[in-house]
Amino acid sequence: MLKEIKVCVDCGKGPISPQKRVLRCKPCSLRERFKDPRNHPMYGKKHTKAASEKWSKDRRGKGNSMYGKHQSKTAREKIGVANRGEKSGKWKGGRPRCPWCGKQIGYASKGCYSCVARERFKDPTKNPMYGRTHSKEACRRIGEAHRGPKNFNWHGGARQVPYTFEFSKKLKAEIRCRDGYKCVVCGLTEKEHLQLYRRVLIVHHADYRKHNCAKSNLATVCMQCNSRVNFNREKWLRFFKQLVQTNGWL
Repeated sequence: MLKEIKVCVDCGKGPISPQKRVLRCKPCSLRERFKDPRNHPMYGKKHTKAASEKWSKDRRGKGNSMYGKHQSKTAREKIGVANRGEKSGKWKGGRPRCPWCGKQIGYASKGCYSCVARERFKDPTKNPMYGRTHSKEACRRIGEAHRGPKNFNWHGGARQVPYTFEFSKKLKAEIRCRDGYKCVVCGLTEKEHLQLYRRVLIVHHADYRKHNCAKSNLATVCMQCNSRVNFNREKWLRFFKQLVQTNGWL
């Protein structure tokens, strides 16, 4: 006759101890026991400095149970999933979202930049430049202040470097086909892109070098993402490198 497997009354995990008085697994038992923090033996107390140093020393180096071992990739993934988002002890509800479009925004922001500007100038008369235009002299000074090396996004005049003959329409069509006619950053399809911008998706050089037309260095992006990837280039270099490794592009 098969023995009945006893499971935890809270989480349903098992098997647990077959003893009658045991109703929960160890994590659930501790959670139930210390639901009221005053039940904890250390409630209102602190470890002495000497005790803390002793425990730290005992668990350092060869005294640590993980000394010379490594978590497997599967174990790391499980730990990550178990402590991500709302499951994390430091979870504070996540980043707030724009009340108009739903995009993630900063903690101190009222909304995303576009929506706040749209709301602010819903009435065009509130715009400080309403009914006014810059003079030719003002336009010239603004242009000079942001031209060439003075521009914060200056990269040594790379924009003036022409594309090579290898970067042909045929090659770009092959890259868009390989990427499923979708932006690899945001997932916008070519059909949606044509409706929004009246042009096909853009093929981007991942390492920002126009002469490197290897297929592993080319990726399909939309107009908006093409502008985004030209800022904070180190971050996007890492992104495209990871993308190449994941998809196995050659």
